[in-house]
Amino acid sequence: MSALPISIVVPTFDRPDQLRQTVPSWLRQEVQEILVVDDGSPAPIEPLVRELAAGDPRVRTLRLARNRGSPAARNTGADAATGESVLFVDDDVHLADGYARTLHEHRVAAGADAGPFRFARPMLRRNQQPDDPDYYDFSFSGLKTAVLNAVKSSTLDTDGASIARAFQDALIDTLVEKTARAAQEHGRDRVVLGGGVACNKTLVRAMRERCERFGAQVFAPSARLATDNAAMIARAGLYHFERGERSALDLNAYASQPLPGLVAA
Repeated sequence: MSALPISIVVPTFDRPDQLRQTVPSWLRQEVQEILVVDDGSPAPIEPLVRELAAGDPRVRTLRLARNRGSPAARNTGADAATGESVLFVDDDVHLADGYARTLHEHRVAAGADAGPFRFARPMLRRNQQPDDPDYYDFSFSGLKTAVLNAVKSSTLDTDGASIARAFQDALIDTLVEKTARAAQEHGRDRVVLGGGVACNKTLVRAMRERCERFGAQVFAPSARLATDNAAMIARAGLYHFERGERSALDLNAYASQPLPGLVAA
């Protein structure tokens, strides 16, 4: 798979231990280049970055003669970047696998027009009633097949962005309407988006616009916190582990387990 036209720019100052933890996550991104800008650290970090990059030709290190602060380091990286877009990353940030690709695909879809492509909204009909078995349910298996067929019968160089936009429109319309139905029918005035999908700004905006019509608020985390569900669960488990809490080996997974501290409505 070809590299995305993205330059990752990372300003850093005298934090070698931090870089040892975060650089591997940047190397797993499918990007064109990674620019680490040494903001005048007492000891140059270029040898460490070269060691961690292990010969990856995408990685370059730039060094400022003196410490000028993060804004100057970012500008230096942006000026040197060759990608079509720049992704600024703090040196203590672990990027989830696929993070850069998700951002790229979202940007492409948001800036495109669906053109001649329109995909059906799965399990979504105007005459559905609350007692219908599929009133709240959704499945995207048929939608994904439709997208696959569109890809096979099209030229991606000219139609790829339009297909992505049409796919996103179908997903968002379905998720928003199904969520709004559930909130209205059950008298909820707060809707919370979580997981990686909450990183999609178009979804968040559409959800807010739809829920405002019946007086509900929508809460969504920042892109930095909207990460993979498995990573979020692992982090939550770490908090319990660090407090000395342990579970028996026969522990099972319960999707309906109540969240601690929340009172059932």
